[in-house]
Amino acid sequence: MGRTRETQEGPTHPRGLRRGPEPPRGQAAPRTSRDFGALDLERLWAGREKVTQVEREVLRQALRQAPSGRWLEIGPGGGRLTPVLIAGSPSVVVLDLTPGFLRALPRSISDPVARVAGDVLRLPFGDRTFSTVSMVRVYGFLRDPASALREIARVLVPDGLLVLSYEPKPTLQSLVDDLKMALSRGPGEKVRPRTFSRAPVSEVHPSIYPAWAPTRARFGEVLGSSGFDLREEGPTGLEDYRFLRKLPTGMFVGLSHALSRMGGFPSRFIVARRSPRTSPASYP
Repeated sequence: MGRTRETQEGPTHPRGLRRGPEPPRGQAAPRTSRDFGALDLERLWAGREKVTQVEREVLRQALRQAPSGRWLEIGPGGGRLTPVLIAGSPSVVVLDLTPGFLRALPRSISDPVARVAGDVLRLPFGDRTFSTVSMVRVYGFLRDPASALREIARVLVPDGLLVLSYEPKPTLQSLVDDLKMALSRGPGEKVRPRTFSRAPVSEVHPSIYPAWAPTRARFGEVLGSSGFDLREEGPTGLEDYRFLRKLPTGMFVGLSHALSRMGGFPSRFIVARRSPRTSPASYP
């Protein structure tokens, strides 16, 4: 795949990829996702190498099922997981809403891939462009995840693979966050706990950016209604606790497989296939 052209605005659309359809006249385009340009990725991931090791291995194993063809990574950030995709496919595209993240990718990552600045709610690609899509640590920051999943389904080939991670509720992490919020609240200040909330989706507190956590049941409903069939899932996230980071990577990966149906873990990886029964034209 050829490299992308660079402009002052950042990476542009690479050759060989057809742009997605424009919205019908008079119809508003979907609301864009949030720009994370102010986020300090280096500081965010300092001391969390174990998390990257575990997520790379979980993603690597999930991508063993991926069909050959062009692969897309949505939200690469600093490129923590991009090498896994590069190792699995000779044709990789990375898409991020923040052009600065794309420009800052290490040369070992930016050279072999096509970089595209774009929004998951309006992917700048034609129908059935990719055989595989990866989206890790993005779902929870989407105000309208169903629209994002429908867009992903549109650009996937029939039976194409989606590997995605999300933070469900209730979990051990939501309980910890609720306790922190309760202990730090001011006099008369109300706390909105998500651990015991019956709402299908709850806003995450504390969080630097607006974020939402669905129940596993609601996530399944959104996934299915967006044109995907769930094939596998596995819990992750314990490796992000400091007192557990000295444990071997293989132990966390093994738990993810052995306890695939167990709740309570801070995050979940899922593997889904785009349903061949639905055509791209049916996605709004």
